[in-house]
Amino acid sequence: SSGGLLSGTPMAAGTFNFTASAMDSLHATASGLISVTITAALAVPNATLPVGVTGTGYSQTLTATNGTAPYTWSLGGGSLPTGLTLSSAGLLSGTPTATGVFNFTATAMDSVHATASGSIGVTITAGISIPNATLPGGVTGTRYTWNLTAINGTPPYTWSVTGGSPPTGLNMN
Repeated sequence: SSGGLLSGTPMAAGTFNFTASAMDSLHATASGLISVTITAALAVPNATLPVGVTGTGYSQTLTATNGTAPYTWSLGGGSLPTGLTLSSAGLLSGTPTATGVFNFTATAMDSVHATASGSIGVTITAGISIPNATLPGGVTGTRYTWNLTAINGTPPYTWSVTGGSPPTGLNMN
């Protein structure tokens, strides 16, 4: 404005240089080089975090873009998986104790107190397990097949013998 007020809504980030001139009431003028830096707005991208497993340690760092680091994080809504916490540094960590799909809002505040929030989702599954089993008996010289069973986890499963040995003539392919 003619009163010297620079105002509006910046639409691009960067450093901008311009020359401003002022004239006093006696018509004397002066000019000066003016520089202003506009930073991109702080943002917390919506994210789906990697799957976690109950009883297994979990650690993921949330990310923010733009703004002026460092960022301070907080839970803005929703609920974290049972057993996990969100640190002020944006670290979601702990040992989950319940399965499910968890959706929450994470809020970041940058060093100039700008804030932004994003929707975060994480799925916690039950850990894979193999129930102890006594298999049906077999007869020597007669073909034998039995499908072993795993529960929970994320199929398909890859099987191997990790101790002892199956009967001679039987193997896990």
